[in-house]
Amino acid sequence: MVLFDRLQEADWYALFINPDTFPRVDAYWNRLRERPSFAAGVDAFRHPLVTQGKRDIQRSRKDNPAFDARFSLGCPAAGRAGPGAREPGLA
Repeated sequence: MVLFDRLQEADWYALFINPDTFPRVDAYWNRLRERPSFAAGVDAFRHPLVTQGKRDIQRSRKDNPAFDARFSLGCPAAGRAGPGAREPGLA
């Protein structure tokens, strides 16, 4: 459960657990998040700095295409070539 949650916090969930590619994994994660124990044990203890960091990542990905491209590098679900691959214009 914590791995799925961390992927979502970093805004990587859809890159690694693409719902179209892994529908059963996605359904499992959705069921986990619906549990009262998830709300009580995870959501209730979100740290404000992590919440702000997630917003910062999402805003940076939206506003900066180079950051978004770098954020996706090496992820098979994102259609990238793998570690060390370079996007045009990225150093």
